[in-house]
Amino acid sequence: MRVFFNYAKKFIDYLGACILALIFALFCSGRVGYFVLSMLIAGPLLSLLFTFIASRILVVSSSLSQSIFDKGSSFSLRISIKRPVILLPMMPYSMTYDFGNGIVLTDEGKDAGGMFSRELTREVTFMCRYAGGGSIALMDMNLTDFFGIMSFKVKNVDKMPHFYGIIPQIHQTGTDPGKLKLVMESADMSDKEQEMSLDTADNFGGFPGYDHREYVDGDPVKRINYKLSARKDELFVRLDEKQVYGSVEIVLDPKLPSELMNATDEMKAAAWQGEMEEKLGMAMSLLLNQFTVRFVYFRDSLRHEANLREPGACHELCKDLAYCMYE
Repeated sequence: MRVFFNYAKKFIDYLGACILALIFALFCSGRVGYFVLSMLIAGPLLSLLFTFIASRILVVSSSLSQSIFDKGSSFSLRISIKRPVILLPMMPYSMTYDFGNGIVLTDEGKDAGGMFSRELTREVTFMCRYAGGGSIALMDMNLTDFFGIMSFKVKNVDKMPHFYGIIPQIHQTGTDPGKLKLVMESADMSDKEQEMSLDTADNFGGFPGYDHREYVDGDPVKRINYKLSARKDELFVRLDEKQVYGSVEIVLDPKLPSELMNATDEMKAAAWQGEMEEKLGMAMSLLLNQFTVRFVYFRDSLRHEANLREPGACHELCKDLAYCMYE
């Protein structure tokens, strides 16, 4: 309804200008009045014609210079507008974009290119607000004639999405110290229990222990694990020099909690960022306390695993988690 009233107002204004030109021609100067009236009639028709032609021959595309960004930084989406006919005037236009919840539009930018350039460019600036993956695409471009009477949608617009990633940050102590303490105490408590198991070095349930092998002649007697040997009915020695630290598995589930089902997109993006950064903080804290971490995450609906043994590996993992999206 608002669009109808806008067009009606423009038409009334245009009709009023034509009536004034006609009055001027009849009562003041016929030559000047009729010239102005003819321009008022021909001008909008030519403007509509040029706008319609431009909407059919312009070719519009977009591109990103890179695909991964730091949280809080800004990047530009480059819009390219190609004109096959350089003498075709460039009409006022507007664009619409489709982009993820982790970024916000901050500047529409200005056109770059001369009057007779075959290509005009525009840099549209976005700010990275929340960590995580997303996509951005140019959806539509609308041309408006110079008199503001009608708009036409450009036919040749490349709507291919560009995927990006925003790198999460690592909280060194984790977001829940109580949970970290509970995990570490559980792993330490399980150390003694798991000492009797042959596969503690490979067991990834969060239980540290020692690696073992069968006894061979020449092994020091003090390394014999008598409890395990009695259980297995053969001698086993503990490899003290290859002590295995606790191993903990952390899973980054892409499914958000059910209570966020009806939340806003911004709240979901913030929750997803919090989930990633909490899990990364937990992993870093465990690594700093001599634990090893198996970090499980999902990207493009595929399961991925990263075996982390040193803090530096956690920073490398951040670059891959930047592209992970929630469901």
